[in-house]
Amino acid sequence: MKRTLFILSILAVGSLAALSVTFARIPDGAPLSHGLENQISGLPTGGNVGLGLPSILAVIDSRQEFSSFRRAVEAAGLTPTLNSKGPFTVFVPTDEAFNRLPTATEEAILKDPQASKAVVMNQMTDGVLLYGSSGNQDLARVGFILTNDGNRIPIIVGRNEVKVGQARLVKANIRASNGIIHVVDEVILPPSSSN
Repeated sequence: MKRTLFILSILAVGSLAALSVTFARIPDGAPLSHGLENQISGLPTGGNVGLGLPSILAVIDSRQEFSSFRRAVEAAGLTPTLNSKGPFTVFVPTDEAFNRLPTATEEAILKDPQASKAVVMNQMTDGVLLYGSSGNQDLARVGFILTNDGNRIPIIVGRNEVKVGQARLVKANIRASNGIIHVVDEVILPPSSSN
């Protein structure tokens, strides 16, 4: 019996070793290129996210492509949150992503404080998840995120893309003083809004 367990242990370790992946570094905030998803790592993890960097809110304010998300943050009353200590990981949809929503959905998100808050909180999770890091802070290894709105969103890593729910990650690891921004090509709607 002990010998059988010993042999099974060796086989399990050998199988895990065969599944290991070699990673390479990409620059922070760089767009993801086809085929790189299984070759990315080397980014620092843990500790202070970005001493001397602007807050998540300031980064969002500095980029025109995030103006719709900024309006949703403001409508939701979450401006102080994205300026707070954090840390947070925020999946920020581009204006193009908002424009693809049905008009009534986009208007509700940008004008109704409750709808805005549900959507913005669904784009956020507590803590720092870097794409291509090592250990339990690697976005590609966690399998899912639990949003600040309480929803479980799967992380799907494919050969040529990473998806957060149905949203494709288009830029990763934009650092801020209070967390990380990942740019996505779709608004990650909460279940009650996605109909």
